[in-house]
Amino acid sequence: MSGATSKFADKAVDEQCQKLIHEGALREALELLMEAYGTSVYAFCCEILRDTHAAADILQTTFVQVYNNLAGFEKRLSFRVWLLTIARNRAVDHLRSLRRKEKLSIQMDGNMDITDASPLADQLIHKQQLLKILEQCLEEFRIQTKDTSTLSTLVLRFRENLPYEQISKILGSSTAVALRVRVTRVLPKLKQCIESKGGKL
Repeated sequence: MSGATSKFADKAVDEQCQKLIHEGALREALELLMEAYGTSVYAFCCEILRDTHAAADILQTTFVQVYNNLAGFEKRLSFRVWLLTIARNRAVDHLRSLRRKEKLSIQMDGNMDITDASPLADQLIHKQQLLKILEQCLEEFRIQTKDTSTLSTLVLRFRENLPYEQISKILGSSTAVALRVRVTRVLPKLKQCIESKGGKL
């Protein structure tokens, strides 16, 4: 889906959902959002968590929170951005909980390996033949830098086709310009890694 098409669809969903909320039809509004964005939110959670079961739990938690707060929705945000923001926050909470459990387990077993559950993006470019190579390169980037914010930015920018202004709202840190600069700095390294593994952009 192109950025223009996505923006048009988002606007239509926003208008219909706001109309339902105004009429007090909150359940119908929730069903509309689940149908429009459920798959996208779930995929985003999978990118962050790398765990389909946990992603499904976070998806459910996200929509429960959305339903409970529909009446007070701030119109300055799009519903899509709002949903992804909630999903990211709940996913980050989940990762923090895992890390606390890992630390406790490590204290009990000094020989246990530490597993980093940082976000990993596996779809920077929508060319099927490059996905496996790209995932390897992003994994190497994650291990080398542990820069979870940049990885989340890559997912939202190239997978969700979101503009940097909206990404900055979802991540809750950095300006759109700063995010653009961050991605620009990373892209040459990714390209070099992809080409070194036989891929071609």
